[in-house]
Amino acid sequence: MARIAGNAIGADGFLPNMGTDEFLSCLSRAALERACANTSVAPRARVKDTRAALVEHFKEERFVYPTALFAPDAAALSQWLTKNSAIDDEDDGTPSDQDELDGDQPIEPAHDFDADEDGFEDADIPEGFREAAE
Repeated sequence: MARIAGNAIGADGFLPNMGTDEFLSCLSRAALERACANTSVAPRARVKDTRAALVEHFKEERFVYPTALFAPDAAALSQWLTKNSAIDDEDDGTPSDQDELDGDQPIEPAHDFDADEDGFEDADIPEGFREAAE
């Protein structure tokens, strides 16, 4: 939900440049190579060299790691929406005269004990329940 709200207000524009040595040093070799994919930087033999080339490249541009973005991946969002869509089920098996959602009152009371009419003293209630009720 936060990702969708962040996308709605354009929060991605306020994220800092992550093309720094401090951030890129936290990434694995595979993650660094994926970061190179959309740039003119080719992965180097040593991770340190690849990181240095990315830092140099992103001095001129802004880099935000893809998983840090607020905008959800379109495929993942589509899958989530499909999985969590509301099912429009008109008939849940409840008789319409007992369905309280449309304003009808239930036919039967929830229980047959009325404390005002029967009183606790006259009722056949175990002592433990009397103490809890008082």
